[in-house]
Amino acid sequence: MFISLHCRNTVSIVVTSLKWNATGITVAGVTGISDTTPDKLNGPWGLHIDSNGTLYITDTGNSRVQKWLSGAPNGTTVAGQPNGTSGSGPSLLQTPDSLVVDSNGNVYVVDTMSHRVQLWSYGSSFGIIVAETGISNSGNNQLSFPRDMARDPTTGTLYISDNFNHRIMRCLVNASSGTVVAGGNGPGTNRTQLNYPIGIYLDVASNSLYITNFYANNIIRWVIGATCWTLVAGDINGVSGNSSTMLYYPYDVEVDFMGNVYVADTYNHRIQFFQAGSMNGTTIAGVTGVYDSDPYHLNYPYALKPDSQLNLYVTDWYNHRIQKFLHQ
Repeated sequence: MFISLHCRNTVSIVVTSLKWNATGITVAGVTGISDTTPDKLNGPWGLHIDSNGTLYITDTGNSRVQKWLSGAPNGTTVAGQPNGTSGSGPSLLQTPDSLVVDSNGNVYVVDTMSHRVQLWSYGSSFGIIVAETGISNSGNNQLSFPRDMARDPTTGTLYISDNFNHRIMRCLVNASSGTVVAGGNGPGTNRTQLNYPIGIYLDVASNSLYITNFYANNIIRWVIGATCWTLVAGDINGVSGNSSTMLYYPYDVEVDFMGNVYVADTYNHRIQFFQAGSMNGTTIAGVTGVYDSDPYHLNYPYALKPDSQLNLYVTDWYNHRIQKFLHQ
């Protein structure tokens, strides 16, 4: 990668190439083995990386969140129970899908099967509900199988993908209910609708949300306050495929500081990279349509995060591991 900086009133960044090593490195979990022991994971889903390179992982099949220090052989449980006990009590989680960690180490968990978002304060042994009631329904104070979340670090506002309600909810700090900021018009491929949204990325600079429109097989961008979306990647009519311009049930989306888009193209078992403004993707991890457990393959990648050096971390769900793909 070549970056040119020109300092006047603005900074111009020119990138001539972006490449990743196709051989993944397992940095958490044991390939193909699920368990509740500290060195293992069970169907990991969500992922967060802090400034020290520490991973926070929603160990979904074990109903817990694991904190994994860089280079460590084991994780420690920071939310839920180490033995994998699940439930809806304050000290339990029930197949959590995603998480966000703030600068103080507080963990916000999308507790999917309990239809709530919980806050586990740093060092706490229990969580408190900070978004919705925990009852599955469609009211503005309710969620139905929430899947992912983004947090505005300045205001603390949460944006939650309310999967079964086909909408994105905005929840202000200490508010008793949320507001619909995207979708909410039933499932479909119309530009005013969402279709089982999952992954969500908040671009604070443009006041917009990037959303994986799961059943519509596309990535869309919804400016907060707008009434409809614009297409970022995939097919506008919801058709699935495995070509460079198509997606097949994508789960997650990330955007880097240059506006490039990274997609967990889950049912194609690959990670797709779309340069800013392009709808023609490049496979940077995994092999299209082929799942396996060797370092070159993925088996239903669910979430991804680029770090500050653009190294790519991927939750390799059915291989029960986190893979790191080095930026070259």
